Amino acid sequence: MTPLAAAAVALLVWAVGLIRPVRARALLYSLPVPMSLVLVGGRVHVDGTQVIGVLLLVAFFAVTALLHLRLGWPVLLADVTAAAGYVAVAWALPAPLPLVPCVIIVVGLWLAGLLVPWPSPATPAAPRPSRPRAALKLAAVCATTFAVAGLAGLLAGLVVTFPFSGVLVAVEVRRDLAAFTRHFARTAIALVAFVCGFAAGQDHGVGAGLALGWLAYGGCAVVLHRSRDRMSPAHPSLAAGLHQR
Repeated sequence: MTPLAAAAVALLVWAVGLIRPVRARALLYSLPVPMSLVLVGGRVHVDGTQVIGVLLLVAFFAVTALLHLRLGWPVLLADVTAAAGYVAVAWALPAPLPLVPCVIIVVGLWLAGLLVPWPSPATPAAPRPSRPRAALKLAAVCATTFAVAGLAGLLAGLVVTFPFSGVLVAVEVRRDLAAFTRHFARTAIALVAFVCGFAAGQDHGVGAGLALGWLAYGGCAVVLHRSRDRMSPAHPSLAAGLHQR
């Protein structure tokens, strides 16, 4: 990861910290900005590996939430453990992986996940940080991001979806980690669309891949937004239908 990319990731984390609504935080984090910055270098050939990487990215937040909220681990320890798990799986996965079967598997798991009841404890929103504290946080985030970026060479193709900003965002949203994970798990399917779009255009250059990737991401995000109430298990009509069954 280049210094410019690391700085951009740090700014993304800082922006997430300034936003109060959990859903808006998850939406901002789901933007494929870090993925695009990694792909700009043109050193990674996108295939099914990155699709599985999106699944691992969701699992990273789920494991962090489980260890921190359910088992009572300190958030930093839970965060580091989940990140280490991502790295371990990245080493164990064969490469490359076929795109279409991976998409079918991940989409199937995503659809099944829509029916799983996620806990959503009500937690008070974190106060908006003052300007001096925000500036100090930005400096700390920048330093941490550059340190985490040192892992890039160990992850091969899964470097595209490694939670460079996620290891910092998980700490930032620790008060709302369960709700954040739930919202991100739902919007992460748009990242799969981004990967598929990039894969479709990468043979014509990185620019074409990014253009198609962002177009696919945007289209998927719009569909998710319009169908959010009907697809959510929390929606009254869907919940009633499931109850009747």
